[in-house]
Amino acid sequence: MNEHFSEGLWIDFVRRVTAPADAIAMSAHLATGCPRCCQAVEWLSVVAGVGATGAAQAVPPELVASARALFVPRENWAEKLERLAATLIWQPQPGLLAQGVRSLAQAGQRVLYRAGDYSVDLNLEGMAREPGEIVGQITNEQDGLEMLDGVVVQVLSGGETLVETATNRFGEFIIEYPAAKKSMLRFALRHRGQRIDLPLVS
Repeated sequence: MNEHFSEGLWIDFVRRVTAPADAIAMSAHLATGCPRCCQAVEWLSVVAGVGATGAAQAVPPELVASARALFVPRENWAEKLERLAATLIWQPQPGLLAQGVRSLAQAGQRVLYRAGDYSVDLNLEGMAREPGEIVGQITNEQDGLEMLDGVVVQVLSGGETLVETATNRFGEFIIEYPAAKKSMLRFALRHRGQRIDLPLVS
């Protein structure tokens, strides 16, 4: 009876789920006074007691909900905002530059959208199958004094947010473009309860 049993078997023994034949052999082994196994059973009995005490306590519903929320995909909160229809109002032809527009020497493509009271000016860098950047600005054409700092800007694909940033106090931003197919650029105007969704073509 000098054979030691594994911790897994002792756990079952303490929980009283060991097969009858094994339980008899293990009890006989403990009767020999084996220090190693007796110590293991003593420690595991304490652990089992703590577990039984915890299982008997009622867990507050709000704590259960918080724990479950950690493992449940969160819905994009911006989906609940009112969607403003956007219209492409300006896209220069190759080689042409509109009067008053800054140099586009390094630009891949520059476009201008309008949605509600807002205009969105975008400069798209490296938008052909490879990652790049989107440099842009959102402004309120009806209220030039509206502060547009902190507007959340997201690149989404398949309903999943790939990249996220926020505008500065001038409504300007820079965001990476992962070159995912059928992507969308979203502006979440939380203070207005509205959002602007613009398609991105890779």
